[in-house]
Amino acid sequence: MNHTTNNSSKNCCQGDNYQVAHGHVIIQATFGVIAVTAFLSNGLLCYVILRNRRMLSWSYNVFIFSLALTDMITGVFVGVTPGYIISLSSFQVSPGLSGEVFCRVIGSQYIVYSLGKASAFTVTCMAIERWYSVVRPIHYRVNFSYRRVTGYLCLLWFLSLSIHSPVLFEMTVSKETQTCIWESAGYSTEASVTMSTIVTFFIPIAITWASYLHIAIKLKRPPLPAIGAVSARVRVKLARMCMLVAFLLTTCWFPNQVYYVLSSYGLVKLETPFHRFTIVLVMFNSCVNPSIYCFSNQEYKRAFLDLWRPCLGKCRRHRNTVNTQETQNSMKSLSTLTVQPAIRPT
Repeated sequence: MNHTTNNSSKNCCQGDNYQVAHGHVIIQATFGVIAVTAFLSNGLLCYVILRNRRMLSWSYNVFIFSLALTDMITGVFVGVTPGYIISLSSFQVSPGLSGEVFCRVIGSQYIVYSLGKASAFTVTCMAIERWYSVVRPIHYRVNFSYRRVTGYLCLLWFLSLSIHSPVLFEMTVSKETQTCIWESAGYSTEASVTMSTIVTFFIPIAITWASYLHIAIKLKRPPLPAIGAVSARVRVKLARMCMLVAFLLTTCWFPNQVYYVLSSYGLVKLETPFHRFTIVLVMFNSCVNPSIYCFSNQEYKRAFLDLWRPCLGKCRRHRNTVNTQETQNSMKSLSTLTVQPAIRPT
């Protein structure tokens, strides 16, 4: 089938069937590095948050934990989904129902795509949460209680999984080669791609930046009141941190989403070097957020340092022990030295 004309066969995260030999190994290696980094960095962040359960008492940390968990799972599926590290055309699946389920759920990259959209929705929720914290602090506790935040996360996951569900019916198993192949969608590609991209990316990003723009305007006015133990200064720093996360997500996703829409109208071709670069950029976004939290937020920086402090303490004690032993050995060597008597001249 023609991948260029299929509305979902080349979604924002599609990277299968790279037939261009030049740079193919580099692309696969890059996806491998991204997958490992996303899994380890976000997994470490999740562990740090779970190790300090009090952090989950604040709604913004719940969203950060959800985003880290989403990016960690993304790293796993980038590693196991054919089309990134493994070539889809050469990956044979088992016959029967298991192979069919694999092609429709994994091989179609439905999960990777849905995880990416869940990340975009989560960043939008973080922006709205920061907007309430700065602009509507009186209503903040009511609208972002733990129960409501859990409901928001369940809703965004439901939307992420359901909006892209048509792709589940666009891939099947080839009886001749036992590989996953695309089949005709049977509906308008241009309208479907355009609406899907608008709903899952452009509208959430517009809401995100509208919220941060209003926050920036609000910060130019008189000082903000404190909310409980969270001072106005802390809320401003949190807003800046979340804004940086949104900026990187927008930067990494925007080229691919525009290219995806243009490809559905036949204005650009897929599987070009630039198209593959946009896919790498999208996947790269899943492994950068932990660094942002660590370097721009004192709470997360202390939590990471507390995690590594026992290891650093053992290294320091071992080094001090070695230095002490070397000093003692030197003193013993000096104490055993004998002074030779001077020879008196005749």
